[in-house]
Amino acid sequence: MDNRRLAGAVVLVAAAAVTVFNLNAYRHAVAMVRFGEQGAVRTGRPDRIGWLEKARVLVMGIDLPRPMAEAFPEVPYRTIRFPTSDGLTLEAWYVPAERPKGTAIVLHGYAGEKSSMLTRATALRELGWSCLLVDFRGVGGSDGRETTLGWKEAEDVLAAVRFTRAAFPGKTAVYGVSMGAVAALRALGPLGAKADVLIIESPYDTLERTTRARFTMMGLPSWPAADALLFWGGLHAGFSSGDFAPMAFAETVTAPTLVFHGAGDRYVSEEDAHRVAMALPKGTLVVFPDCGHSGFLKADPEKWRSWVSRALASA
Repeated sequence: MDNRRLAGAVVLVAAAAVTVFNLNAYRHAVAMVRFGEQGAVRTGRPDRIGWLEKARVLVMGIDLPRPMAEAFPEVPYRTIRFPTSDGLTLEAWYVPAERPKGTAIVLHGYAGEKSSMLTRATALRELGWSCLLVDFRGVGGSDGRETTLGWKEAEDVLAAVRFTRAAFPGKTAVYGVSMGAVAALRALGPLGAKADVLIIESPYDTLERTTRARFTMMGLPSWPAADALLFWGGLHAGFSSGDFAPMAFAETVTAPTLVFHGAGDRYVSEEDAHRVAMALPKGTLVVFPDCGHSGFLKADPEKWRSWVSRALASA
């Protein structure tokens, strides 16, 4: 084979490899944002699965069944539905307090749903706040079958804030966890939603950084897989990963904001959380030394209630 034919063969093999790589990256990206059938077994967290399962995930992608409510409020509540600006209908539970000081909009994380927030809602209700527990698009009783990791969910937060301020008198608080925190930052920042106080758990500073952290947790290099995943996932979901920076969203949030972070969080470093808190015009960062990405109320109820009470009193 002469040099010209050899070079041509190399180019064809390289092009085929790049094509296969990107097709696989696209398939993985879609699997992360499109919910499957109920009842399927969900892929475990990257820090809790073995190498055999990790290998299967690399080949087949993750399994993400549609999250549905696994519990219900133990006190009287109402199921409420309201529209978003892009034509979806969201479902929420309204759990009233006896003499409410206001209403807290409670927002779940990635691949969660409203029942996952019941413990926090119970604690908020004990502090005198009625709660609106929202199912983001694609989960529970809300329309859709996909998540956008917080980007379009910000539109859901905007819709929830507008509904709450119109339907319920008094102050409005927003409490968001992980993806819910990121969605709240974009809603109360660039999208212009108005709330009296914001409380967020475990927000990451940029989508790129937290995506790379997940590859590190699996013991895998983040380049080029993370880059391809971000590109194809953003293209499918309708955003540019470069624009998906909660740290930048935070700069225009006017509400006083309490930020909780766990010192053992492997998804979000303390430096990342600090960057978000520092970007907030009225931000306060509180670190829980014995927590990871969640579990602050369970790990230290007194500390959680002290800081949350203080934040809600500032509304």
